Amino acid sequence: LLRRPMVMIQRERRGLFLFFGVVVALASSLMGPAPASRVSPLRRLVSPLREKKEVDIEAARSSLERMVEYTPEVAKGIRDLTREESLRRETDLVKSLGAAESQEDVKKALESLWHFWFAEYGQTNFEKLQQIDALIGGGKDNWDAAERLTTALVEDFPEWIEPKNRLATIYFLRGRVDDSVALCEEVIRAKPHHFGALSGIVACHVAKENVQAAQYWATRRLPMDYERRRSWVNDALDEYHRITSAVDTHTNN
Repeated sequence: LLRRPMVMIQRERRGLFLFFGVVVALASSLMGPAPASRVSPLRRLVSPLREKKEVDIEAARSSLERMVEYTPEVAKGIRDLTREESLRRETDLVKSLGAAESQEDVKKALESLWHFWFAEYGQTNFEKLQQIDALIGGGKDNWDAAERLTTALVEDFPEWIEPKNRLATIYFLRGRVDDSVALCEEVIRAKPHHFGALSGIVACHVAKENVQAAQYWATRRLPMDYERRRSWVNDALDEYHRITSAVDTHTNN
């Protein structure tokens, strides 16, 4: 990942693609116990990424693909929500993540948030995101098309966050790490609880060998320990409500 990032990306592109989105670490954060002093700080930071402590990739991919089976009504319903109703719905979904006690409940809460984010702009655009994901997962020969489609969504719906998260994934895969970082930061500013972008920005700074930034963002990732996750949710929602209130105040003025 550090020495030859693009070679490793090509070899394990499916895992890295999902790392920005569906796959979220269910074990300890990157800031684990201090290893032997001979091990470099960067290697200490990266080593947990190489351990098999994540939701099964195939199961996560299958779960994402199954969304299309029941999203027409869901997507239409979400698109029809008023801004206030949408904020309330998203807040409730994030709260359910904080309340989840079992790993299965956490997985369901994460999936529910993904469903919501994908469906925010209706069924047609949801299907475009599905198409983009298929292109990303199909390998580098499809990344030009994926980038064009994603960029068009970002331009057509500048307030929709999920296409920006997908574009960050594409930039990372193509070696445009600084551009990926900028988009991850934009996603996080809008949705401080966006666990996919928080994981993605850690991956970016690891690829850049930026230890301090990677350590900082690692502390902001979604923890899986119940008490810490509940506190994380409360803090993220407090920040989210401050952001949305400021936006509403600016709009009304």
